[in-house]
Amino acid sequence: MAKLIYKFLKGQEDRYQVSTISSETIMNDNTEESRKDNSVNMELVQKLIDLDKDGTGHIVIIVDKGPPANDGGKQTYFMKMATNGKILVSSSGQMQNNTPSLPDRDVLPGNSWTGESLVNLPGVKSSKPYKNTYNLEKFEDMKEYNCAVIGMKSETLNVEIDIPAYPDVKVKQVINSNGKIYFAHEEGKLIKSITNTYSTSYLPDNKIMETEMTVKVEII
Repeated sequence: MAKLIYKFLKGQEDRYQVSTISSETIMNDNTEESRKDNSVNMELVQKLIDLDKDGTGHIVIIVDKGPPANDGGKQTYFMKMATNGKILVSSSGQMQNNTPSLPDRDVLPGNSWTGESLVNLPGVKSSKPYKNTYNLEKFEDMKEYNCAVIGMKSETLNVEIDIPAYPDVKVKQVINSNGKIYFAHEEGKLIKSITNTYSTSYLPDNKIMETEMTVKVEII
């Protein structure tokens, strides 16, 4: 049995490798009309600059390598995170999307819990609430850490989005995601996460846009 919480230490600094692989396919009557593939690699430095009495961490995240650092500067984000992973303040919606929720009780392999947060989506003006279900699968050694291996599956999200190619039409989009999280429960920090997101957008003229994206975050 383990208590899964972030154990922030003032002055703590960790470096993460972040890789994103995505594809976008336009289907017309079950025939592939076009396809775009993309990949981005970055390194982030996460610094704990302050700590509240309840353990909440004040975190600065610096994009040290990769875009946008390659384009004229190291971009910096700020967020406040509670010990259960809840983002209290964030200057980046994407950082918030990639943060797992942790349970409010001790857990054993086979135990499940849910977490609710807000997601910021391209083409959607306001944040959308969504719920993830987590399952502690097992404990596994990774690098020098003993990690809780956590499976994640999101509820299906249905939204209407704005696409520049179709300025007069609200496009229906269906989004699903799943993933795997490796959390060092003794040190209280994220070691690795893999998030897969799949979306289907129903375009005018009976076309369908299918998007797949995998984001991998790993401590280095």
